[in-house]
Amino acid sequence: MPKLKLKSLYCETTEDSGGPDEAYLIVNGEQVWGTQSINDREGRPVDKEVDFSTSAEIKLYDEDTGIFDKDDHLGTVTVGSDMAGKGEQQGKFTDDGANYTLYYEVV
Repeated sequence: MPKLKLKSLYCETTEDSGGPDEAYLIVNGEQVWGTQSINDREGRPVDKEVDFSTSAEIKLYDEDTGIFDKDDHLGTVTVGSDMAGKGEQQGKFTDDGANYTLYYEVV
């Protein structure tokens, strides 16, 4: 069974103008990391491993507070088992004005 190794997340530009995002990652419907406060041009270690079968859907969100303000979906990266053994990869999350890079590997 392939394993997704989530290494780190780098934020070039947050979705929240004028303040940090409260970032978290969901893989195949399960939150695996976060919530972590992150600002422009900052990185955070993730250091999580997730088993999957043929593909893994990684979603990045910015947590919002308040009854009427849903969490912002910042993008989705889909990883396949065919990426096993190809070394470190990068996935981009650029929805809603954000710009993040996720560093990961499939082993």
